[in-house]
Formats: sequence, structure tokens, C-alpha cells
Amino acid sequence: MKLNKALQIILAMILILGFIAPVRTAFAQSDVVQTVNDIPFTVDQYVESAKFYRFNLIQQYNYYVTIYRMYGMAIDDEFNQQFVDILGENGAEKIREIVLANAAHQVIVAAEAEKAGLSVSDEEVETRLKDIFGYGADAEVELETAASPEGGEASSDTLDSLGGEGISTEPEINKELEFRNKVDEYFSAFVKDAFTVDFFKGDLRSLILEEKLREYVLNQSDEVYEQEEVKARHILVKTKEEASAILEKLAAGESWETLAAENSLDTGNKDNSGDLGWFSKGMMVLPFEEAAFALDPGEISDPVKTDFGYHIIALDGKELRPMEGSALEEAQTAVYEAWFEDISAGYEIVKTGAADKVVVTEPVFEPVEPTPTEIPVEDNSAEDAAMETSGDETGAMTEKPADGAAASEATAEPTKKP
Repeated sequence: MKLNKALQIILAMILILGFIAPVRTAFAQSDVVQTVNDIPFTVDQYVESAKFYRFNLIQQYNYYVTIYRMYGMAIDDEFNQQFVDILGENGAEKIREIVLANAAHQVIVAAEAEKAGLSVSDEEVETRLKDIFGYGADAEVELETAASPEGGEASSDTLDSLGGEGISTEPEINKELEFRNKVDEYFSAFVKDAFTVDFFKGDLRSLILEEKLREYVLNQSDEVYEQEEVKARHILVKTKEEASAILEKLAAGESWETLAAENSLDTGNKDNSGDLGWFSKGMMVLPFEEAAFALDPGEISDPVKTDFGYHIIALDGKELRPMEGSALEEAQTAVYEAWFEDISAGYEIVKTGAADKVVVTEPVFEPVEPTPTEIPVEDNSAEDAAMETSGDETGAMTEKPADGAAASEATAEPTKKP
């Protein structure tokens, strides 16, 4: 299912950026709300940052609403309340804490990046902006207009704000103008006056700078990214009696391959000896995982009960293997975050209290009316209970709706988190 371009842009902004809201205040805008090693963060900066946070959180809400409706999932009061709690009157303190913490974080990133000789060019920022709007070097230019009718030329103000120099000849010039027009349309239709293009590009610059700093820190680290993994096969049956009978046949010398093909309920691998390949801890349901990792290579388990049935597990290997995929990403993130926490202890962060007097209320959050489920969703509660759910991967600055995502397709395999 292909999302429209406006929704893709919103999602890109949600996933990569920190967050920000308007203000009611009765004091000078030059007041400082926080310093980090005497580097000031002013009320002006705080207000625009808070607007940015609120805008992104509202777009995150709208994105979830679109996905929920797409899959016929209920949007109830509990779902809405998660966002009301932070975007409503009672959420001001939480937003304040997040915005100030993010501001301090960016100052520390900039200082440490400078020490490491790292920087971000205007060209890098422009390239990232084009990627977000679908105009990267390898992107197909077939974007739908985010809000306004097709056609028209980009305003001179927008061209100036995005940097109008370096525009090449046809067809590059048409693509460049189309890109700048698309940015103009998006900000006019969605962002309005919440924040400026320059502010958005500044946040992109900070994001890219931290990516470089993270890579630098990881390259300097002597951490070895390995984890214990096992290679296993299984035969899945409905009852303990069936499992015990198969164990007796194995003891009598019958072929594992034949028994798996004839008896296993796991249709995904029964014809391949029930092979599950290599897996690490956290990838299987807990009873299966504990039994598999307790075996030595060459051993076969007693019947293991899970919500899928009864498993007979044969272990073919156990060793330390290089981390890959999400496991590697999580381990590297832990190393970087530990380094950052340690280095941050050397910075003096002083909050003046001026931000306490600022009431940020825009962009205004208007939750949709609760709706019932429109499309019947298959009940996989037994499967869901058997599987561990993955944690929030959107970062500490976002909160994922508790309802989760669409129901996953039923499977007999005891593997891998949905």
C-alpha cells in the first residue's frame, strides 16, 4: 500500500527530528532560559523549539490516525488521551523538560563535534532536505502536490530561503524549481507559521552533525559487537503425548527429517527438517528460547510447551557470532549513549526558570472524534501473548500509541518478534 507524498514527508519529519509551540509571555524575548557552559538558550529559541516539538507531535498523531483508519483499527478516548496529556494544558511542564533537554543535547553535540573536527556543509543540509521531499539523487520525481494545485512557480522568498544559487541548466533547473515549489507548498499548507524553513534546516544540520559524531565515537571505541547465538531445528505438535511419541521414534533411529515432514505443524519449515537457522536471545518466545540455549550442540530437548503447542528442539550449533541488523544497531546505540552520558557530566547546565513563565499553546491540537473499528481484524491474541512485542524505536522524544499496529499474520513458528 503506497502512502501519498504528503504523508511520506510527514513521516520522514517525525522519524528523524526532535520536536517544538506559540507562546504567551509578558517579559523581554531576550531573556535566557538555560545555559550550557555559559552558552545561552533564549526565550526566542525556546519558543520556536517548542512550536517545532508540538508540530511534530501533532503530525505524529495524524500519521497514526491515518494508519489506524487504513487498517480499520479503533481510535478511542485512551488513544487520544496519550496526546492530550502532553499537548493539552497539563503537558506544559513535560514539553518544557523535553525542549530544554534537547537544546542542551544539541549544544553538547556541537561542542564535541568541534573537538573532533566534524562539521556539516550547507550542501549536506540541502541534500538531506531533498531526500525528505523525494528529490534525492536517485529519487523519481513523481510527487503529488502536498496541498496546492499542480503547477505554479516557487515564490522568490522561498527560493531565497532555500538558497537560490547553483541552479544548473535544463532539465536540472526544472527539477530544482519543482523541489523548491514543493517545499513552499508544504510549509504553506502544513507548517504555516509554526517555524521557518531556516529553523527546519538548522535542526537538520544538528541531526546530521550527531550522525557524524556517533560514527566518530563508534570508530574510536574498541567494543566487540558479538552475541551468543544458536542454530536449531524443531518439530511442532499439538499435544505432549505426540511429542513424547516422536522422541521415542527418534530414539529408535527414525529419521528426524522424515518425522518433521510428516508431523510438524510448522508448515513454514517442516519440509526443511524444521530448520530455524541461527538466532539470538530475544528472537523467540521465552520458553522456546530458554530450552534452546540450555542445550549443547547435538542434544535434543524434552517436549517444550508454548502457546503454539509442544516443540522438540534439536541444537546444531552454539557460538559467538557478529551482531547484525537491529541487534547491532541497538548495541552501537548503547555504546554511544553511554559515552554521551559520561561526557555530558562535564558540562554545566543551568536553568534560569524563565521558561516556567512561557505558556506554549500552538500549533493547536485537535484530536479526532473516537471511531469504532470499521474493518474486522483477526483475533491473534494467543499469538500475541506468545510473542514478545518490540519496544518503542522512535526515540525518547516520542510516545507510541498503546494500541500497536495492525494484527500480524498467524504463524505456527515460535520465532521472531512481529
